[in-house]
Amino acid sequence: MLEAHCKRAAKQFSDWHKTTDRDWSTWAKQQAAQRLAKRFAWLPEERRDEYRRMRRGGIPADEARGIIERDMAAQERRRLRELSPFERQMALLNSGSKLVEIHHKSKAEPAFTLGGVATGSL
Repeated sequence: MLEAHCKRAAKQFSDWHKTTDRDWSTWAKQQAAQRLAKRFAWLPEERRDEYRRMRRGGIPADEARGIIERDMAAQERRRLRELSPFERQMALLNSGSKLVEIHHKSKAEPAFTLGGVATGSL
């Protein structure tokens, strides 16, 4: 399996190297950065050091992720709480939320009946 991985990596590098004049270490660094970006897409760049400190401190990965996600959600709630209702709606629209039309059911006027004219004369 490792041999197949090495062959695949060598082929990817040779394909990449044909289009650029960079060396193996540049390619390897680029590949590592892409893997990290994909793996930590849920984690903002400014919170990565905090995550690394938690992991080095012995906190399991899923627990550290949960802590950071809860903290980010709490920060977002605090930020939204400080906004006026209009600003909150605009922030939600800017973040990709959609407008939804709400239909209010209205009651029929008391002068009207479903039975027609004859019912009113009884």
